Amino acid sequence: MEEEIILFEEQKPASNPLDKYRNVIFLSVVILLLGVSLALVLSLTPPETGLIINEVVLSNSGCLEEASLGTPDWLELYNSSDHAISLSGYGLSTHSSTPYLFTFPEVTIEAGEYLIIYFAGDTDLGSSELICTGYTLSRSGETVYLSSNVQELLEIIEVPALESDMSYARRDDGSYGYCLSPTPGRANTTEIVDDLA
Repeated sequence: MEEEIILFEEQKPASNPLDKYRNVIFLSVVILLLGVSLALVLSLTPPETGLIINEVVLSNSGCLEEASLGTPDWLELYNSSDHAISLSGYGLSTHSSTPYLFTFPEVTIEAGEYLIIYFAGDTDLGSSELICTGYTLSRSGETVYLSSNVQELLEIIEVPALESDMSYARRDDGSYGYCLSPTPGRANTTEIVDDLA
């Protein structure tokens, strides 16, 4: 009687129906996380508008005099774009929690134009076209926030302590430094240094 030989095939474990979708699920999660990360980065990156905080003076003793205000501290905006920008509803503040501490009235800054904003307590200037925030700056340093009229943070600038009639000014490459000869209402053509040593 012939001996019957029975061969048993190695049994494979039962397949998980999700196995074939595992790579798809993994890639979907990765793409989702990348999307969330990109959205977060974009939300924290100020949009490009061409509007720049160009120069700030925290202790004005005589570098810029204004007949109706005297010598208040001031900030200069510059429109680096090729078109006019209406500032109506834009905000300027020294507090991140209240970005519209000062809200701009109906005013337009033309392409390539500079605009001086005065930091003084009196905003009742009658028919004057001067722009005054109604609050002052501290010579020991300030962080200034510029926001658009649609709740976008456009620029943050941390201004260090400054001596009288010294400005914190922007260079052509976008960096800032100390300027001993402020240039209100025009390009920052005087020397700008990184430290005062």
